[in-house]
Amino acid sequence: MNEATANWPILLGLQQRALSAADEAELAFLIANETWHLLPYKQSAVFLIDSFGRPQLKVVSGLVSALEDTPFTLWITRICALLLNDPSTTSESRRLTALSLPSELREGWREWWPENALYQPMTTPAGKLVGIAMYVRDEAWQDDEVDTMKL
Repeated sequence: MNEATANWPILLGLQQRALSAADEAELAFLIANETWHLLPYKQSAVFLIDSFGRPQLKVVSGLVSALEDTPFTLWITRICALLLNDPSTTSESRRLTALSLPSELREGWREWWPENALYQPMTTPAGKLVGIAMYVRDEAWQDDEVDTMKL
């Protein structure tokens, strides 16, 4: 059994739980907190795209509430908005480090996040962007791991 097939039971369980989620809040919580079983990460954030195309932070793993405007939540929302306005990142997974960001956002990275992040767009089967998940950890994201985390 290779690594990809070893994840099938986990993927199936996550899919079943996602399909039975009562609302978008439960689904966002699942994406932020339970995908860790596929590949470990230190923290995740899930944004849903509002009707105006803006990212709305819904869940940050490890935080009781992501709805408060704190320096951290404002900072990651700025990162997400920046990436959404970059046509090269809207629909494709992207590995990020502090050097991927403009200088005014780099300081926050050193304060709040480990070295490596994965920007993962969430799309409908028709390709419409409905949300973004961001996963952070110390180790660099490998190609097969990026594929595993596609939502």
